[in-house]
Order: sequence, then C-alpha cells, then structure tokens
Amino acid sequence: MNVQEIVNQSAEYGINLRRELHRHPELSLKEYRTSELIRTELKKMRVEPLEFGLETGVIADIHGKKPGTGKTVAIRADIDALPVQEDTGEAFASENKGVSHACGHDMHTAALLLAARVLKEHESEFSGTVRLMFQPAEENGCGARILLEHGVLRDPHPDFVLGFHTWPDTQAGKVGVRFGASHASSDTVKIKVKGKGGHGAHPYRCVDPIVAACYLVTQMQSIISRELSINDGAVLTFGVIRGGTAPNVIPGEVELEGTLRALDPQKRLQVLDSIHRVAKHGCETMRAEAEVTIEEGMPPLVNDLKELL
Repeated sequence: MNVQEIVNQSAEYGINLRRELHRHPELSLKEYRTSELIRTELKKMRVEPLEFGLETGVIADIHGKKPGTGKTVAIRADIDALPVQEDTGEAFASENKGVSHACGHDMHTAALLLAARVLKEHESEFSGTVRLMFQPAEENGCGARILLEHGVLRDPHPDFVLGFHTWPDTQAGKVGVRFGASHASSDTVKIKVKGKGGHGAHPYRCVDPIVAACYLVTQMQSIISRELSINDGAVLTFGVIRGGTAPNVIPGEVELEGTLRALDPQKRLQVLDSIHRVAKHGCETMRAEAEVTIEEGMPPLVNDLKELL
C-alpha cells in the first residue's frame, strides 16, 4: 500500500476534524479550545503532548521504532483564525461571531493531526523523530518567536523543518514546492508628513503636507522600478492616506501607511533604507518634514536548496 492509499484511509477523519475546527475558530493567543482539541486527538493516538510552558499551541514527538538513529524532522502548522465574519452558508460555518478560519489554518491543523495519526500507525517503518509543532498566533506575527523562546527547536534540534500553507493557485490533490525564496517579507511603513496648515485660498502662507504626501506616494515607486533589478522581487504599496478636515483648509500633517514585500533579505533592507531617504529629502524639497516609522514584520521565507534536492 502506497502513502496516498494510507492517507486516504483516514480522509474522513481529516475532513470531520477540519470542519470541527472550522466551526470554532479562535484569534491569536486565544486558541485555548483549539489547543485542547489537539491534545485530545493526540492522546487518542497515544502521542503524548510535551510540556514547553506554552499557554496556547501544542508540541509533541513521534519516535520511529525502526532500528537506526535517523534524523529529527519538525512539521509546523498554525492554528489561529482571523477577525473576519464568515457568510459562506456552509453547514460547518464559524459559530464564533466575527471570527473565522479565512486563511485556512483549520486545514493546516487537521492535516498535521492526520499526518500524526498516519505516522503513529506506521512508527515501526521509520527511524528518527518527527516533532509536531502546532503554532499559535501566526496572524499577529508573534507565534513563531514564542515557540523559539520556549525552546521547541532544542532537545533535539531538528535536522529539517517543514512548513506548509494552503495556496488557491495550486491544483487540488497536488503539493507545490519552491526552491529558494518562496514567500515575501511583510513590513508596515508609516510616514507622517508634517507641514504648516492654513486657509486653502492662501497656500503660499502654508506648507502643504497633502501635496508633499501625494508626491511621496508616486516618488516611492521609483525605488522599486529604478533601484532594484528585474530579478529582485519587491512590492511597495500605500493603502492609507489620512489627513485634512475640510476642502478649503490645508492641514498641518498627513499620514501615509503602506506595506513592503520583498523576497531577498538584503534587498528588503535596501528598500527600507531608500524609503527613509526619499521621504526625508522629498519632503524637504517641498519645505515639509517626514517622520518614518517601520513596523518590522515577517522576514522572507527562503527554502533550503540542499534539503529540497
């Protein structure tokens, strides 16, 4: 019997589990019911959860019984949901108002539990250790750091870490694997443009932050188009312009908020440095001032080429 046939035997278990998780989504760092469900399912398989002092999230090991030392492989899945109202009308739709598994973490959790079930049933066929990592708080960006701080990659240190995520563009029944950079970094860029407010009929007496902000939004795009190679994937998007109270009044300041995505760690730093430069000098050109704040998010995900070969 091949692996696909073995997994198919537990397909109903995985589907039912996923729907149960989907009905009861929980936000980041509040995944108490989800964590308890994971522990319960693991214990049914005779897999004992490990104590790492985590408030939410679950870690467990499955040890192969085949003779030999083997390696340690960690498999990671996230378990939290989003503050999004679900209106799908599905029989298993979210029962928690304003919260839903809109990012597919219910499928991730169910898939890892299904994998645990198959691995446990076939533990005599492999050597080494598989560490199961059910990570909390992926959506607010702190979950991976919490796991690291609690030592989940120590004793033993995994030789290989496997992460996975749903991807709508991948055909059902297939798994997509990408060499090298796979997912972009995500940083939030906030720029406060400070000018001098006044009456719209007398702009010469003011320093107009709206004009300066509009200039910056367009000028920032030249960082991507003129400072990076065509092979250096990066995107800079501004989704918020906030300022002004009346059509005939020039405000004192304007706020811009955007997001930077980059596939290369060094190019990410280069663009962030350029954002500071363009904001500072662009505003000075128009007699305004720029205050730049970068809220650092996730770094790029770069797969290990050697392990994927």
